Amino acid sequence: MATLNEGLEITGSIGNLSAYKIRGSDKIIVRRKGRPKRKQVLNAKKFERTRENMKEFLGVGMAVRAIRAPLIHVKRLAEHNFTPTLTRI
Repeated sequence: MATLNEGLEITGSIGNLSAYKIRGSDKIIVRRKGRPKRKQVLNAKKFERTRENMKEFLGVGMAVRAIRAPLIHVKRLAEHNFTPTLTRI
């Protein structure tokens, strides 16, 4: 990952490069754009942990839905959106 120290103070993207600042640092970080393809995430060995996390989050979503469904009629009594709290638990 490259950084810009002096001179140009550019943030944003140019072509295949993205420049941005990180909180707590005065430097501008420059990185190449890109991400793994769907086929890689679903099949490659190096994304095995990612697939585990995807399955776990799917299970959490299903559990939260099962809890929220019966509470639909009293949901308006809540002072805040309680879904993130259920997901965090």
